[in-house]
Amino acid sequence: YGHRVFDRLARLRQPTIAVLSGHSLGGGLELAAACDFRVAETQIKLGFPETSIGVVPGWSGTQRAVRRFGAQAVRRMAIGGEVLLADDALALGVVDRVVETGKAYDEARAWGEKIAERGPLATETAKLMIGIAEGEEDAAATEALASGFIALTGDLKAGVGAFKARHKPDFS
Repeated sequence: YGHRVFDRLARLRQPTIAVLSGHSLGGGLELAAACDFRVAETQIKLGFPETSIGVVPGWSGTQRAVRRFGAQAVRRMAIGGEVLLADDALALGVVDRVVETGKAYDEARAWGEKIAERGPLATETAKLMIGIAEGEEDAAATEALASGFIALTGDLKAGVGAFKARHKPDFS
């Protein structure tokens, strides 16, 4: 069930920012991985301790986290058992920003407001394209994006007009 929830979060059209103000171990880090950006406070610890009790990270820890953080960072946490401190997580690309304790929510809010000032359709499309490149989005998303693009061109108008008029379209 958790995997489906995280998939839906990762595929939201709007950018998402995780606020890490407490330890994010196992499912907490998998939840953070489903977000586009992560703001961590200095005192936090991150990791995938599941293998220490004989299980594997199962809500995207071995898949999405690798795409978002890189295989070596996930390998160090899931196989090596490393628990990362905030600065180490920043250096490895697991988090995007590290702030003082008690400041993560304000930092994330300010970052979100800055993102919200950008063109919404361009931002949404950029997120979708990055998701496709990461393997987060599937072929259906690619098809929808391509169809949307074609709908904005003269080809659609020429093709539909020709179909209605019962003649061959001129796409020149």
